[in-house]
Amino acid sequence: MLTPLDRPRWRLLVTAPLSGAVNMACDEVLGECVLNGSSAPVIRFFQWRPHTISFGYSQRIANEVDVEKVSDAGIGIVRRITGGRAVLHADEITYSVICREDDPIASGGITATYTRISEGLTVGIRALGVDAELAHASDANVPLRDREATMPCFGSTARAEIVVDGKKLVGSAQHRMHGLMIQHGSILVGPAHRDVVHFLNASDVARERFERLLAKSTTSIDESGGRYRDYPHIASTLADGIRRKLGLDLVQQPLSAQEADDIELLAKKKYTADWWNLPKPGEKPRRLALREII
Repeated sequence: MLTPLDRPRWRLLVTAPLSGAVNMACDEVLGECVLNGSSAPVIRFFQWRPHTISFGYSQRIANEVDVEKVSDAGIGIVRRITGGRAVLHADEITYSVICREDDPIASGGITATYTRISEGLTVGIRALGVDAELAHASDANVPLRDREATMPCFGSTARAEIVVDGKKLVGSAQHRMHGLMIQHGSILVGPAHRDVVHFLNASDVARERFERLLAKSTTSIDESGGRYRDYPHIASTLADGIRRKLGLDLVQQPLSAQEADDIELLAKKKYTADWWNLPKPGEKPRRLALREII
């Protein structure tokens, strides 16, 4: 058995609810710190204030949702650097895992990394009283696109994602670039994620179809018999599951003053900017390095 001194040391952050721009800037800044050696690899748990719809890097946000309707509802929007599809971050907890590509956690490619992280999360979710397991195959029966909006993230299940009785509980997306691996995932606490269908740029028929699909194919900690709703308790239980399953030495370490300053600046210059979130038709958001922005 590994002693604490033998286990790889990782940094644990459980942050207060933040805006979508600040949350995404936080993970990018932490990624830069992991690459330059000023931070150990990171596991972070967080929530969103206000509630926010996040989008995969390759999605065109203005095509996916009615941006004005989202704004009028007091909901934020932000583009992630990771892939995947739209997620309404409301009654849920989001996690991020940030490490170098040559870290053992990230070895073996995307699916192997998904599996490793999902196994750790599953240990924590089971400790919350939910009978979760890993999906063994992708759901090939769900159409990937409607003629209008893309299907929301929780409308399909990929291999190694976390399910309860075949219903998706956790949706994840990963990004690898310049030697860095970042994986985001949404862990559903309640059913509010299904409200994303009300904001989709889609016909009434398509929205109703998506709504039925999400009701049939997703679940949450609440709906699956989980015993707790307290955010700090859920986050610490999930962190303990990852620690035990992956054999890590998790050390809580808050943001440094420099990290906090860089996050604030990056959120303002990138993650609230139209060139990132709402580029003009025919343009793609630029994948600028952090140092090119701040």
